[in-house]
Amino acid sequence: MSKGGSGLRPLLLTVLFYTLPLSLIIGAAGYFGISLYSSKFLSMGLFVISMGSIAIYMELRQKVSSELPQEELPPVAEEPLVLDFLPAEGKESEEAANTAFLQLEKELREEIAFRNEEIQRLNQERERERVEKELKEEELDSAQRLFEEKLEEEKLRNIGLQETVSDLKSRLEFKQEEIDKLGGKIRDLTYEIKTLLQIADMSIISEVRDKNEKEEDLFRNISLSSPPLSKSDKVEKLPQDSYLAPESVKNLEDAKKQLRRCLDIAQKITGSHYIRGQAARFRDMADHYALDLRRLCDSLRSENGAAVIVYSPRENRLLFINNHVKTILGYSPEKFVQDFESIVQEGMGDWKKVVGQLSTLHEAKTSLVMKNKNNEDVVVQCLLGMIPTGVFKSHVMGVLYH
Repeated sequence: MSKGGSGLRPLLLTVLFYTLPLSLIIGAAGYFGISLYSSKFLSMGLFVISMGSIAIYMELRQKVSSELPQEELPPVAEEPLVLDFLPAEGKESEEAANTAFLQLEKELREEIAFRNEEIQRLNQERERERVEKELKEEELDSAQRLFEEKLEEEKLRNIGLQETVSDLKSRLEFKQEEIDKLGGKIRDLTYEIKTLLQIADMSIISEVRDKNEKEEDLFRNISLSSPPLSKSDKVEKLPQDSYLAPESVKNLEDAKKQLRRCLDIAQKITGSHYIRGQAARFRDMADHYALDLRRLCDSLRSENGAAVIVYSPRENRLLFINNHVKTILGYSPEKFVQDFESIVQEGMGDWKKVVGQLSTLHEAKTSLVMKNKNNEDVVVQCLLGMIPTGVFKSHVMGVLYH
């Protein structure tokens, strides 16, 4: 080996066994986050350094042995190596090795300082992350407590709402029971009203029958005490206000008798028949007019000699017809009342004209062409009269026959 090559070998050995292993150890410790003071890394570093020291020692020993004469070596025992006795070339190699060692030490110190700064920076980052983690945990705990409080409030609110619903349900059931009781009372009162109306109707009918019987007896007495009359005289002498209804209306005279009887029934129906000192009790139960109309309709429904109608000029509509309309046209009373104007095919103009004249006339006659249930035209005679007094004053009552 040349002289220059021999001088570089200690430097290469120093770099190989000192600088490179220490740099690798420090770099690995920084990369893997392992402390430089770990026992494993310290042991590895000492082992590599000791091997490097042995290698350098053996190199220096071989170099000195090759340069010194053989006779100068100690004959018996080796003495400790004294570097002061090395030749100038050995001293230069040692100075170069020392210089390299100092340079290596400087680099190592700089590397250690840099690594310490990295470690400090990493510690600061870790501390900052730890603080942030604690803050996040506090925020999470706070949010969890707030959520639990809200959940508890919602539970309490739901409990309150359930209690409110239960209370309202109980009140509703109580109100429903009261409504049922009031409904029972209303049914009882309605039944009582109906009973009173029936009693009043029966009293009216009995009064009419008594009056008719008295008039018949009076007529018989007059007939027995008077001389025989001609047929025409008998017709003229008949009482004009005889209210005995014929069994079946077939002509104008029968219609007049039926109409007078119905007008008398209508005039006798007044509010006093069903109030009887209990106006405060019944005032809120039903409308007086509706009750009177119902009583009138119930009274006229039993008239079977002809079709009897009740018409309201003010409302311009038919209010009632009895069941005899089935015999004439085949319709039910409800159907006839509902479709009166469509059932009438001809004569509606004359009907309205006659109704308008009843304010000045006692009675008036007209005829209507009506369509029966079999879709056939039927000529129906109508005798109309206006109720002069009573609850149904100015209402029109009529008798239909054919």
